[in-house]
Amino acid sequence: MLQWVEMALAQEIQNHYGLTHYLLAAVCLYQQFYAHALEHIEETKNSYGSLHLEDQEPWSPSPSPRFSLEFGLKLNENGYSGDYAVAALSGHCLLALDRQKEAKEEYEHVLQSFSRPEDVHMVYVNCARVLESMEDRQTARKLMLLACKYSPTPYTWFKTGQLAEECFTESNYEDNRCAEVWAYLALVNLKLSRINEAELCYRQAVRHKLKCPGLTDLVEDEFKKIQIQKP
Repeated sequence: MLQWVEMALAQEIQNHYGLTHYLLAAVCLYQQFYAHALEHIEETKNSYGSLHLEDQEPWSPSPSPRFSLEFGLKLNENGYSGDYAVAALSGHCLLALDRQKEAKEEYEHVLQSFSRPEDVHMVYVNCARVLESMEDRQTARKLMLLACKYSPTPYTWFKTGQLAEECFTESNYEDNRCAEVWAYLALVNLKLSRINEAELCYRQAVRHKLKCPGLTDLVEDEFKKIQIQKP
């Protein structure tokens, strides 16, 4: 099937040079020919001009509501803008080649783009993976939460729980007398089906006089759900 797609795209390369190379790069990604995919991506970038981000704001975890469903290869006087599709594809290939720093730069281009859709699921997930490996777990958790917001999957919720646990564990290490932290650790362990650990954490929360009724109710409701699920 992919060979047929390559043959069809080869017929179009003279008419739509940049877009055809982008699509050929996507084919190479699926075939796991990552270096070859990057060559096609470079041709796409050369076709549409240099990457310019002067009109973009630094990325924050609250994405811009503006989006486009096009491939993101629109020309303007500065080069090509709204290049999220090209940058995302490049980031995926670089990550597959374990070139994490370069992949992070490409993913940041996507997150800074005004024309990208709000839901760029694989960019959120893969960029979070890179940031986690670089010890930036706080930003990684925010990206995973965005992935959960727009396209939740078992994996994104699991990773969010793991990253949250690390944050609460670090907070607990700094001050192990904070009842709210113990309660949140209990909640995380419940979500990860670690019942014994959850019970130990909740005992510590009660011991340190947890005074947040909403949080108490939330943890106790989760315990009740597990009791109901037991055979």
